[in-house]
Amino acid sequence: MYKKLAKSNIIYSNNLKVLNLFYKILGYFVSEYHDLAKKIEDKKIYIQTLSIKKIRELKKMYFNIDNFTDTITLIYDDSIFIFICLNVIYNNSRKYKVSYEEELLRVLIHSLLHSCGFSESNEMLIIQEEFLKKLKNKDTL
Repeated sequence: MYKKLAKSNIIYSNNLKVLNLFYKILGYFVSEYHDLAKKIEDKKIYIQTLSIKKIRELKKMYFNIDNFTDTITLIYDDSIFIFICLNVIYNNSRKYKVSYEEELLRVLIHSLLHSCGFSESNEMLIIQEEFLKKLKNKDTL
């Protein structure tokens, strides 16, 4: 397992590329959306990549929904667990005709917004796409 320190978070992941990408996203998120970022201050963040089968099992266990998903975010008092499925992300990138890297960014941003308390909504999707656009224009990734 890999870990990095953010200013007030410790981020763990079983995938070094995902860890480094999330660390960059979080750094930019804190500078652009400081008030939102306060909601996850001092929480440990765990990011785990899972197989299609395993993420489907978690979706059924936690949400009683039996289908594939690209990400699941679970929030606790002192920690956040983000589960992602790279295979689903890849398939979605082909389906939506975007690069794999862009879709991975979108999913990690989506999970980060859930971590800050957003539920699925149009407002969340607007913020997600706005942040993705800013991040891509920044050319830090």
